[in-house]
Amino acid sequence: MGEAVERQQLLASLRSTVFKESETLGESFVKIEGYDFNRGLDYSQLLKSMVSTGFQASNLGDAIQVVNQMLDWRLADEVPTEDCSEEESNPSYRESVRCKIFLGFTSNLISSGVRETVRFLVEHHMVDVVVTTTGGIEEDLIKCLAPTYKGDFSLPGAHLRSKGLNRIGNLLVPNDNYCKFEDWIIPIFDQMLEEQSVKKVLWTPSKVIARLGKEINDPSSYLIGHLRSAMSENNIPVFCPGLTDGSIGGHVILPFLPQTWFDYRHVQDYAFSSTRHKSMMGAILELALRGFSELVETYDTWPRKAQAFHPSEYFIVHCDATMLSLTGCRNIATRQRNLSSLRTNANWAETSFILQ
Repeated sequence: MGEAVERQQLLASLRSTVFKESETLGESFVKIEGYDFNRGLDYSQLLKSMVSTGFQASNLGDAIQVVNQMLDWRLADEVPTEDCSEEESNPSYRESVRCKIFLGFTSNLISSGVRETVRFLVEHHMVDVVVTTTGGIEEDLIKCLAPTYKGDFSLPGAHLRSKGLNRIGNLLVPNDNYCKFEDWIIPIFDQMLEEQSVKKVLWTPSKVIARLGKEINDPSSYLIGHLRSAMSENNIPVFCPGLTDGSIGGHVILPFLPQTWFDYRHVQDYAFSSTRHKSMMGAILELALRGFSELVETYDTWPRKAQAFHPSEYFIVHCDATMLSLTGCRNIATRQRNLSSLRTNANWAETSFILQ
């Protein structure tokens, strides 16, 4: 008798586990459904459908939505605080305050075809501040002098070295490209050193970058977009505090090193002096404490890059960062900002795009 009761209890326990009644998933949950190509090819709707596709496609779709939030946000969307100034409580003023967008990237993105996307964003004032590495400057300038070619990830280094070729992932850069860069930049640095000695010019990294953009004068360079902006009130600064950490450093470190700390101070001023921060894709993650953020990385374990931040604090898209074009392409063609009203005031909120 006891065994029969025990058996019934066991079966009841199994039934309650296996046939657990489901909770109803309401409208707050997105139904998984992909794009129907029978409706024809609509790129906007195709990208919009990423959110409901699942897996990494949904993360990509979420990233696109965050970009939209960055572009759409106004201070008027926020409830005025009790201690805000009279100007900050003015509805017209609050409607005029937009996000200040930071765009950050490493050199490999400029080595790749993402360079053209970066140039477009800068040229059309879709970002407000650029922060990059030394390679992000050098590779842009080198591409103005000679092209980079498609190779293969598996090409052996010794074989390439014997041919005077360098591999960046699956990209190939001939040694001649770097020789051309050196021949081009040394006379410019000689002239800049003379200006520093005679005219007492203070060459911070951002000033060096602006000068190099002016000297290269090539429309394919994203530095040209920055330079055109620098000629107007809508200045888009390009920061590279570690400018000496590259081949440029071999020529610039001795005369210019004492000035690099000025740009560290200025980039901090940009990052922490505005109303709202938003960040996209990675490195200046302290910005995420005050807004939205996205991280694009190739590795699938979040603590490796952001141990101080929980993944719930930002959207993660695990993919090659050359996929940047997809996160922004829904906005690039249709959301170019009105250049005349881009900087209606200095108290912009901030957004940061960090590509890795």
